[in-house]
Amino acid sequence: MTPVRPNSTDPYLKQLFCKYLTEVRGLSALTVEHYLTSLNVVTGYLRDNSYLGEQKSLFEVADLDTLLTLRNNLLSIEDFRQKDERGNRMYTAGLNNYLSFAQATDFGALPHKGAELDLPRELGAASTTTASQWGRSSILRRQALESAHYQCSLDETHETFEVENTCHPYMESHHAISLRYQSEYSHSLDVGANLVCLCPLCHRKLHYARLNLRKELLVCLYDMRAHRLDNCGLSVSKDKFISYGCAEANTSAQT
Repeated sequence: MTPVRPNSTDPYLKQLFCKYLTEVRGLSALTVEHYLTSLNVVTGYLRDNSYLGEQKSLFEVADLDTLLTLRNNLLSIEDFRQKDERGNRMYTAGLNNYLSFAQATDFGALPHKGAELDLPRELGAASTTTASQWGRSSILRRQALESAHYQCSLDETHETFEVENTCHPYMESHHAISLRYQSEYSHSLDVGANLVCLCPLCHRKLHYARLNLRKELLVCLYDMRAHRLDNCGLSVSKDKFISYGCAEANTSAQT
């Protein structure tokens, strides 16, 4: 059966969700279509009950906490609960699968740490967070950490501590090319290819260490991510990449 092909005009998270279902979960095209149909119904109920605000689709919500709130709002709608019951809970099944995707479940199973799900992201597509001028997706951030198996991308032997509510090692996400340079690119910098999983020490080295050490780490990052960045429309030379990183010295470690 022909797999579902993401439509480039769809919200970015919808495109990525389709790739997740087929390439990570290994689901058939028919099952993927069923889930998408279920999520259309879910979106309709949320929109009709004024829970989505200005957002036109569930796929335009880029923040996990907001998604969880919307799920609770949905389950408070009596008409939806009755429809879901009549449909053998197919609508909540679609929503639960999307939440698994948003919470990064199964991303650690990717053999090449996320490369299969790299997808160019048009500017302005499905970015509703307000963490910065250009937007950040907490969903993509979680996926980046899990696809790296919660290991530091610069040194997998680096250890931290287990986080209470997840039991995963504590790691931080880092935009290899800072969002401050978004105006130089026609595609979004907030994509998995540009999000790197780092231990706190390596993260801060990239921001505060002496120049020679920062350059050494930046070369390592470039060598491991240049191809993936190129696949997402973010081509950059090694010299330019290093210049970006060096300019980031003494800025906040939350890039």
